[in-house]
Amino acid sequence: MSARRLFVPIIFGAAIVLPLWLILARAFILRVDDWQIPLVTLSGVALGVCMAIVATVTWLRKSVREGGGPSAWDLGLLSAWYLSIILAGVVEHGAISIPVILVGLAAFWSAVWQLLSETKRRVQSAIDTFEISVPSAQEYRRTHPRPDAPLAGQVIRIDPPEV
Repeated sequence: MSARRLFVPIIFGAAIVLPLWLILARAFILRVDDWQIPLVTLSGVALGVCMAIVATVTWLRKSVREGGGPSAWDLGLLSAWYLSIILAGVVEHGAISIPVILVGLAAFWSAVWQLLSETKRRVQSAIDTFEISVPSAQEYRRTHPRPDAPLAGQVIRIDPPEV
């Protein structure tokens, strides 16, 4: 559990460090051509924005914010994404971008799905706590006798629709 908690600052730090790694590694280790440097820089910035979005969507879950840390799915997908980005900095073949993109998409949609399902559970739990049982008209008259009230004995009751 503590390793999961430690991963929260890592996902935000990785949104800065890994795109910077990709840009610098491509420029200095792989020695890309001069005309490729703006393309590598632009792709690094786009990657940083995507990583920040995934980190934010992951952090929006209450279970992550309150100290539980990301789920096992998050740890697996984000770790695979980070490793593929690190490899993209040292492998010259263009196909290395395919795992970066595919695992990034999987991490994004997994984070969105987990956020929506956790929010659905929390909303349903809140709705369940607000539901109360309404007594029948006969029960209400028996427990709340008011002979001196105007229209005593007449009760108007509106039942909720049956689902």
